[in-house]
Amino acid sequence: MSRLKTFFLIPAKRGFTGASMAALNIALGLSKRGVEVHVVTTKPPSQHEVFLERLRKEGVKVHVATLNPPHFVYWVYLALMAFKHVARLRPSVVHPHTPRIGVILLPLSLLFRTPSVLTLEGDPLYEASKAKIWGRALAIAAWSICRRLSRVV
Repeated sequence: MSRLKTFFLIPAKRGFTGASMAALNIALGLSKRGVEVHVVTTKPPSQHEVFLERLRKEGVKVHVATLNPPHFVYWVYLALMAFKHVARLRPSVVHPHTPRIGVILLPLSLLFRTPSVLTLEGDPLYEASKAKIWGRALAIAAWSICRRLSRVV
């Protein structure tokens, strides 16, 4: 039987937030349990690089993309990096940790017939209620897509 391999996509342009830190901790815990863990991210601010070093030290395979493009292009770039790595690695599970990441990874899980586990920290609808109208609409749409495409939440 082959070793379980899981894939995380974690944005880091502005550093690791609460949800990102939760995902990093899940990745760390899975690695400690013998799961082959791959984390794709972008270069974080220098004070956050310590988190990636800790993952590497514990056996997580960290793939740091070289660019941090501005605004919406950043998310397109993350999606392209995710596609490249999921296509090459063929993980056993993709593990998005927010609806925003789910919108990128869950279609890839369908394309590559890879199971998915969506992890949430907080309530996406409550968080959306705090946003301006366009942000609220995008957050609700992302959550709706994730509920439909996730195998497990």
